[in-house]
Amino acid sequence: MPLGLRALGLALATLIWARAAAAEPVVVIAEAGDGAGHVLRGPRGLALDAQGNLYVAGFLSHNVFRVSPSGKATQIADASGDGAGNPLQSPRALAVDAQGNVFVAAEASHTLFRITPKGVVSVVAGGTVRSVGPLLRRPSHVVVGPGGEVYVAGQGSGNVLAVSPQGPVREVIGLLGDGTHPLRRPNGLAIDRSGNVYVVGARTNNAFRVSPTGKIEQILDATGAGPERGLHFPDSVAVDAAGNVYVAGNNSGNVLRVAPDRSVREVVGPKDPQDGSWLGAPTEVAIAPDGQLLVARMGERALQRVEPNGATRRLLDETGPDGKQRLRMARGLLIAPTGDVYLAGLGSHNVLRIPADAAKPGA
Repeated sequence: MPLGLRALGLALATLIWARAAAAEPVVVIAEAGDGAGHVLRGPRGLALDAQGNLYVAGFLSHNVFRVSPSGKATQIADASGDGAGNPLQSPRALAVDAQGNVFVAAEASHTLFRITPKGVVSVVAGGTVRSVGPLLRRPSHVVVGPGGEVYVAGQGSGNVLAVSPQGPVREVIGLLGDGTHPLRRPNGLAIDRSGNVYVVGARTNNAFRVSPTGKIEQILDATGAGPERGLHFPDSVAVDAAGNVYVAGNNSGNVLRVAPDRSVREVVGPKDPQDGSWLGAPTEVAIAPDGQLLVARMGERALQRVEPNGATRRLLDETGPDGKQRLRMARGLLIAPTGDVYLAGLGSHNVLRIPADAAKPGA
C-alpha cells in the first residue's frame, strides 16, 4: 500500500476509534473523591453552574464536591456544615442559582444550606441550632425558579418551602395539599419556565402544581392512566417546554405523562415491550434539550431513553465494555444544556457522563 494511503487509513482508523471512545460513558468522579483524602460515597444530588462546573453531593460521605470542566475535583463542604453547630448530614439534592450559589438539601440534618462562590456556608432554611423559617424535616429535593426563588421539599414535614432572595422563608404547600387532597412525603420537585412548581407525594400517590400566585391544584392521583396503569409511590417529576409533566412511579414501575389539558398517558410501562419481563423501578426522570425523556431505573441499574416513536433504548447499564461493573443503584440524573447526561451511582460511588452524541435518538 502506498505510504500516503496507509497514512490516510491510519488517520481514519484513529478518528473512528476516537469517536467511539468519546461516545463511551466516562467516570467524572469516583469513590476516591478529590484524591486528597476526601472520599465520595453514595452520590445522589447533581447540579451544574453556568461555567460547566459539576456539583456532586455525597449522601453517605456527608460532603459536596465541585468538578471543573477539566476534571479537577474539589471538596467545597463537609460534615461540619456551617461550622456553627449546623452539621451537613446526608446531602441528598443540589441546585445552583444564576449567581453561582450552591443550595444543598441535607436530609439527616433537616437543613437547606447555601454555599457561596467564595465558599461561605450558611443556613437558609431549617437548621439544627436555630430553625430558619417554617418547619423543615428531611429535605429531599431543591430547585431554583426563573426569578431566583429557591424551593425545597421537606419529605418528613410534608411541605415545600420557598426561599426568596429578598423576603422570608414561606410554605407554598403543606400536608393539606390543595385542601381536599393531602400531600404526604413529597419526593420529587420540578419547576417550569413560568414559575409553576410541581411536587409529587410518595405516600399519597399524587402530584400537585403550585402556580406563582399560590394556587394549588392536584393534577394526578393514584388512578394514573387507568386500570393497570396507576401510580404508586412517585419518586421523581419533570416538566418539558410544552408543559407536559412526567411522573415516575417507583412501585408501579411506570412513567406517566400529564398533558396541559390534564389527559394522562402511560409513556413507559413496568414490563419490557419485547419479552414481557418486569423492568426495574424508575427512580429519576429528566428531559433532554431536544425534548426527549430519559429514565433512570435503580432495579435495572440502567438508564433508558424514550424515543420519539415511544420505544425505549438503553443508554447505559451496569457493566462496561470490559465486563466490569460500573453502575449500581442509579439515583441522581442530570442533563446539561449541551445534551451531556450525568448519572450518579449511589451504590457504585461514582458519577458517569454520557456524551451528547451517544444520548441522541438512534445513536
